[in-house]
Amino acid sequence: SITEFNSTSLCVGVKQALEGLQSLESLSFYDNQLARVPRRALEQVPGLKFLDLDKNPLQRVGPG
Repeated sequence: SITEFNSTSLCVGVKQALEGLQSLESLSFYDNQLARVPRRALEQVPGLKFLDLDKNPLQRVGPG
């Protein structure tokens, strides 16, 4: 099972990128131009221990 995911060129939405990755523990979306990360997307990875969203123009992380 995949426990680590790194992306610097995300071409789909966060929710779609995380589908089927329930065992993910480490996630890096460093420098992806993400403006928001919906809570529902993060609910797909219940074992997540590390999340790197550095260098993204985030406006919101949470509901949506």
